[in-house]
Amino acid sequence: MYRVILMDDRERLARLEEHFFGNDANFPVVKECCEAEQGFVFEENNSIKAYLIYKRNVKVKNKIIDFYIVSVGVLEGWQGKGIGVKLIEMLGSGSILLHVKKNNQTAIHVYKKLGFIAIGQANNFFYKDDGLLFLRAKL
Repeated sequence: MYRVILMDDRERLARLEEHFFGNDANFPVVKECCEAEQGFVFEENNSIKAYLIYKRNVKVKNKIIDFYIVSVGVLEGWQGKGIGVKLIEMLGSGSILLHVKKNNQTAIHVYKKLGFIAIGQANNFFYKDDGLLFLRAKL
């Protein structure tokens, strides 16, 4: 079942964020997005299998981006089933910006299939020793 994130999801999403990103997990943003209900989850049997959290109307270089995807994760065993794509599509229409580790070719492939294009890159921006690729799309 797909649904909007809720305050009650904070702890479970924090554990998933830690699972995917380890020491680079951004717990304050997870909490903030849960409080604002800015995100979606896919769950089965009351267990979250995938999530997407975002911020609305973020100013980037004097331009307002409708959605900045802060974090997205799909558990192994649930990948390749279109769940992440559906979570992104749930944002609706508008401009979308996200960042992804440059070595995450699986995610980059999915984003490009959705129409995302690379607009920049950075090193040591969020994650230690990992380069990031910034992608943008208009859905």
